Amino acid sequence: MKKYILLIITIIACVSSCNIKPIDNFKCITLKVNLKGDTVKFGDLFSKMEIIPLETLDSCLIMNIEKIELHNNQLFIFDNLRPALYVFDKKGKYIKQIGKKGEGPDEFQVITDVFIDKTRNVILFLSHFGSVLIYDIEGNYIGREMLPIKNNYYSIATTENNNWVLWSCVDADESGITVVNKDSMLPIYETWHNDRMLDMGLMKPFYQYNKISFFSSAYQNTVYQIKTDSLISAYKWDFNKDNIKSGMLEAYSKIKNGSKRNNKILKDLEEGILPYSMERHNQNEQYYYVALRKGVGIDRPWINVFYRKKDHSTFVFEQIEEGVSIRPILFTNEDIISTLLPEDSFSYKKMLPQNEYEKIVSRNSDDNPCLVKLSFK
Repeated sequence: MKKYILLIITIIACVSSCNIKPIDNFKCITLKVNLKGDTVKFGDLFSKMEIIPLETLDSCLIMNIEKIELHNNQLFIFDNLRPALYVFDKKGKYIKQIGKKGEGPDEFQVITDVFIDKTRNVILFLSHFGSVLIYDIEGNYIGREMLPIKNNYYSIATTENNNWVLWSCVDADESGITVVNKDSMLPIYETWHNDRMLDMGLMKPFYQYNKISFFSSAYQNTVYQIKTDSLISAYKWDFNKDNIKSGMLEAYSKIKNGSKRNNKILKDLEEGILPYSMERHNQNEQYYYVALRKGVGIDRPWINVFYRKKDHSTFVFEQIEEGVSIRPILFTNEDIISTLLPEDSFSYKKMLPQNEYEKIVSRNSDDNPCLVKLSFK
């Protein structure tokens, strides 16, 4: 009898997880943007700038900042090359490290994402191989949850009722998005059957605004709200003649050999035939935001697109007129935090009081990065 009940439960869970509802692609706000934007000055968007030099210690040497979260007036910085979460105060003073690489029960080999669940006041470390390590906000290990079996996991967020939503980069016959019950770890809803090579253009496709999670992809202009049992179109970017044509994406999908398909996408990006990929979607009370990346490689151009909600004004730029690049990693209602690019250092001299500029010139090349906080008007 017990075996029979377990079988029924398993069947119900499988049916539920395979119940893939259609995605609503139609009813949403359209954000019309001319990518041939005018010159943007600092004062058009921002009122204040602050330099935050991250303290450098032998126990804290940051190689690459992939994500920053602000919680309890502290900066939680995820370094994906030295996988751990580094905690600093708002002035850049180092506080502690959370999580470490190793073989122990509270350690990990590969971490692809970190998410602070502010409702439950816990930190979620997502393992590529299908588990989530849970720490309290002080960094004490709580436990580990095993996820439904997938080839990989790259990003994690929460839905409105605090279940987990996860992103996997998989073939079109599998679901890229999986919502799992936070208690049972069983899948509730699965969706997004897309070309894996195209999905590789954006491996961190979630962001949160007002405790709502949103999803986007690299080459499609619609941004979706993630519900526990559905994916709803929230808004879409319209770049007019600069939109990526759907026919181009369909043509890539018809190339059956994955390696050839990937090489064709990279070649078209390099030659500008595929004009850009879309990254770093976000929004706050004032703006919708997306970063467009042209070409291939680490140094490819980063184009900021700000769309102001109240009057539909748009601000499109690689650098502001003063010669400074902006690459937001943290996006709040009050400000953004960007990394300071060393090649822009001299341009900051014209924009900062001497005491703030000294924070930049006093740094050594092997010090931890400087952050730039830009406060919205």
